[in-house]
Amino acid sequence: MLFQSGLFCLLPNASGLTEMVGWNVGSFQPTPPPSPPIPYLCSVILYNVTINVDAQVHDEWLAWMKTVHIPDVLATGMFIENRICKIEGESEGGVSYAIQYVAPDRTHYDRYQAEFAPTLQSEHAKRYAGRFAAFRTVLEVIHQSRV
Repeated sequence: MLFQSGLFCLLPNASGLTEMVGWNVGSFQPTPPPSPPIPYLCSVILYNVTINVDAQVHDEWLAWMKTVHIPDVLATGMFIENRICKIEGESEGGVSYAIQYVAPDRTHYDRYQAEFAPTLQSEHAKRYAGRFAAFRTVLEVIHQSRV
């Protein structure tokens, strides 16, 4: 849920107390909660792209993902967070990753899919045609804890 210029969620901290965590949606930077705080819980969407990339293009692909593709995805304003996770273990013929994007709610994710995903996915597919295999998963975060 958006409040003024940011998204705020109540999350449990290490002591089990509720802590308000916020993000400035425009800059993707942590931001203090509004004053006075307005408590509510939010249910974020985790968009996960699992991809296996040909070892011969891996280094160039990873650099392009970090410097071009992911910044382009985040610039849509539909996600508040991103992470790249290398999948451990053997991967025949390539290197595997889980690329994760966090949307503040289903509306932002749906808008991303409708307005931005086709172009961004097409750019990736053209650049690395025949050099990767990917599948996508959408998860609703229903509980999150912090230590």
